[in-house]
Amino acid sequence: MRPLGRAGLLASAAVLSAAVVFPAAAGPVLDRVRASGAVSCGAEERPGFAEAGEPGAGPNKASAHGLAVDLCRAVAVAVLGPGGRSTFTVIDSVADFAAARDGRLDVLFLTGGTLASERLADRVALGAPAFVETESVMVPEASSVRSVADLAGASVCFMIGTGAQRALEGALERDRVAVKRLGFGEDVELRDAYNVGRCTAVAGDATFLAEVRQDGGVHGLKSRLLDAPLALDPVYLATGIEDGRWTAMAGWVLQALVLGSAPRSGFSGAGAEPLARAAAPLGFPDGWYGHVVAATGTYTELWARNLGDGSDLKLPPGPNQPWPAGVMVVPASP
Repeated sequence: MRPLGRAGLLASAAVLSAAVVFPAAAGPVLDRVRASGAVSCGAEERPGFAEAGEPGAGPNKASAHGLAVDLCRAVAVAVLGPGGRSTFTVIDSVADFAAARDGRLDVLFLTGGTLASERLADRVALGAPAFVETESVMVPEASSVRSVADLAGASVCFMIGTGAQRALEGALERDRVAVKRLGFGEDVELRDAYNVGRCTAVAGDATFLAEVRQDGGVHGLKSRLLDAPLALDPVYLATGIEDGRWTAMAGWVLQALVLGSAPRSGFSGAGAEPLARAAAPLGFPDGWYGHVVAATGTYTELWARNLGDGSDLKLPPGPNQPWPAGVMVVPASP
């Protein structure tokens, strides 16, 4: 097979970020966004990714913070220019999901499980992963446990009915490891049980575990996450199905931010600028990519600030790196 040329690579990137046909005219969502001067986004709460403002911060939704909040701002700046505004809803109620289902949120960041359980699969266009959550196991720093196989005979805590529980069960079955299971319905109870030593280990989302690790409880427990993940759980960028042009624009913004973080070799040696120029017919303002990077930074910078070394969570990027270091897809070199 003949290698793709630059035009083919740009087309491939577009397909990866949004598998839609670009309409000739603006659609209802893009018209609404331009009229209001703001992009509205939403995501379920997740440490470092989407968190509500501190108590007492008031009803201002701009007080939300995290990687998804910054990505929402990036879409707003890309589409509306440097003065573009964004609002963010940390989705935690039936009413919030109804707003997502009815198309009242312009951009969503949700897992496949949530899209299915909340009956959103036929209401949204599924884009590329904006973030890949890692299901992990955490143990005290002094523990000799280095892998799931080392948990034989140990007590392991988890939240009942979560993806982390399912991933843990799969790993235990795969490695034929028998453990004592301690399931909890409230995360506060799980935190306390782990911090006082009722659990040898705890399984959960890496973002949640990193937050638990910050506290340490009454004994100031120091902890570490095992290197090998139990599973990966992508959080997708999704948009309503009624406006293909809007879906394409949101997808191109995410793809450009990821490409701007990719190693400079082959096609990506030019960075995201060729991609940004190729997206111009969609209706982006001149210089949109430069405005976005100035406002938010590239994807790698967003990660470091919200979840990595520049944050309290101190999580390694893991799969949240451009290919080949991670699974965030960028165009291949020619």
